[in-house]
Amino acid sequence: MKKLLMILSLIILISGTTTYADVDFTIERVGYDSYLDVAYNGEVCVVVGYNGQILTSRDFVNWEYCNLKEYTKRFNHVFWIGEKFIAFASEYIHPDNGSYKQINSVYESLDGDQWYKVEKNESTFAGGEICYVLENGDLAFRTGEVPLTGYDAFAICKDYAYVETVYLPSENYRIKEIDTKGGVALKKYYNIIIAENGEEYVLPEISYFDDYLSVPSKDISYDRKEGFTTELNGIDYIVGEREKYSALNPYIRPTFASDFFTQIYGENGFDYSKTAIRNGFMVRPKENLQQLHLYDANLNLFKVKEFESEVSSFLETENGSYQVELNESEGKTVCYSADFENWSTQMPVTVYDYEKVYETAAQENATQLTKIGMWDLIYDKNTNTNRLLVDGIYSIGLNIPFRLREFYEPGRFLFWEEGDTLYIQDGNVRLSTPKQALYDEIEKVSKSPYIVLNDKVLVFDVPPVLEDDRMLVPMRFVFEQMGAEVEWDQATQTATVLQENDAVAFQINNRSATVNSQAQTMDVPARLINGKTMIPIRFLSENLGYTVEWDEETNMAVISD
Repeated sequence: MKKLLMILSLIILISGTTTYADVDFTIERVGYDSYLDVAYNGEVCVVVGYNGQILTSRDFVNWEYCNLKEYTKRFNHVFWIGEKFIAFASEYIHPDNGSYKQINSVYESLDGDQWYKVEKNESTFAGGEICYVLENGDLAFRTGEVPLTGYDAFAICKDYAYVETVYLPSENYRIKEIDTKGGVALKKYYNIIIAENGEEYVLPEISYFDDYLSVPSKDISYDRKEGFTTELNGIDYIVGEREKYSALNPYIRPTFASDFFTQIYGENGFDYSKTAIRNGFMVRPKENLQQLHLYDANLNLFKVKEFESEVSSFLETENGSYQVELNESEGKTVCYSADFENWSTQMPVTVYDYEKVYETAAQENATQLTKIGMWDLIYDKNTNTNRLLVDGIYSIGLNIPFRLREFYEPGRFLFWEEGDTLYIQDGNVRLSTPKQALYDEIEKVSKSPYIVLNDKVLVFDVPPVLEDDRMLVPMRFVFEQMGAEVEWDQATQTATVLQENDAVAFQINNRSATVNSQAQTMDVPARLINGKTMIPIRFLSENLGYTVEWDEETNMAVISD
């Protein structure tokens, strides 16, 4: 039953059990244009605009924002059609295939206060001005003047779905005459409503964007050659429209904190060479060409390597290992390292060399949206969650109730730090969170050990954790990959694992276990963390006949049968 077991002791700097948490964000609406449309039913006045919100008033003086259950970034039109308000949002979305397309969202309200999004199919037409409401309830939208004839063209829609185009309502269409605006008008550029009696009322002020960029100019600096710069986690970033800035990030790249390195290594730009890596920088000082300095993402120097020969070039490979080229007497020699300390002419095997197996299909099919600093922003459409992919394997959740970067607004997605707060701006929505909370979660996840089972790296929903020098892994996913059957008793919180002739049973928070009807004691008990049953690798290996090798350099446990 037992095979060779090789587990190296884990050296950890923390006590207890590491847990992971999603990062909460505060959401603020901001605008970059004025209100766009108004409608009035004699009791309630409704105003919509670019800030993606609906504003209502019963006296044109006191205004309140409606609590929308759905999210949209921009409303173009609002109408009163005799029995209900209708608001239209026309937007460009970024679907998974990468090409933008226009969609139209429709919201309805009977009283102007409670709004509901109307579910529609792809053929829905919802744009332009409603000119008529037909007696059968269909809507007639003006779509523009037809050349040569001079007549206006109208799109006839049933349940907001396009039916046909006609030229001027004919006797075939019985029209119910109605003033879809309720007699009120909006001065768009002055944010003033003109009531039926001609009196003018001023709308509440909008918090505006900068005209060009989505953050105030005081928060960033500008260089004509490079573009706008901002800061994230101690690193300066350039934000621009050029196709490529670096291999790490096509649109937002570190400026390599030039001022910082200049202070450390000298004012002359040739006093050091540098390159950006996955989570920091490598620097070779001119005063000692046999040295390489490794900086983390916070610009902290935490490792120095001195070689016996001069370093002529250095970089990070695709699998995340370090590579240097040394000038030796016999010629150039290329060396590699996974931890920056132990170097060899053989490229090390890292977690990125293995095929990935995902715990859920949603992880595998997640859409990459953009980068935030050095990390990938991804979206899981099945759970409607945004996540920050820290290392290409593990990610952290961002508690944001809508998909970031879904709507097409060039130049209006940005991140920056101000004091202790990190901001993400997506169109007319500004998100904020205490930056240290985010960076702490990133650091915890980046230190999570990797699990390779039979030459495949397991990508968990919840990364493995460490407790009292023992690694705990999500039970069900691991056992299923082994071909074992897992039974769960909710009442007693007991798991039973069945594989061929072996049966292992254990209980949450209990060190006692049963292996083939024999009582045994685990070093640490199974835990329930973020809804996942986590069990120690040592116990799993000893009792199901697997070999486990721990590679401290790559932070990777390799399990094989």
